[in-house]
Amino acid sequence: MKWLRASVGMLDAPCGWDADRRAPPTHAHTQVVMAPIAAGLALNTFAPKFCRAVEPMCPVIGVIATVVLVGASVAKCATEILAAGWSLQLPLAALHLIGGLAGFYMSK
Repeated sequence: MKWLRASVGMLDAPCGWDADRRAPPTHAHTQVVMAPIAAGLALNTFAPKFCRAVEPMCPVIGVIATVVLVGASVAKCATEILAAGWSLQLPLAALHLIGGLAGFYMSK
């Protein structure tokens, strides 16, 4: 897990995840992974008509939820990210640009 320490160290920001452990804390796993899965299964079981009605809106809801979650995470350490400068921002921009282009052209 040295790469995690190095990447967190570059930002010089506190990290809520102990890099020596293999998984995040259990309560976070429950909140982020298991709770939405359980809610989806319960809704699909007990309210299938409602699920079919909102199904066309799921991609938009997913994008909005992702933007809110990522925005909240970035907002916590925005000053550290900006202070890291181009040495952090250029590799991240390149990662997303190359990944997006590769995914676009590989799907054809």
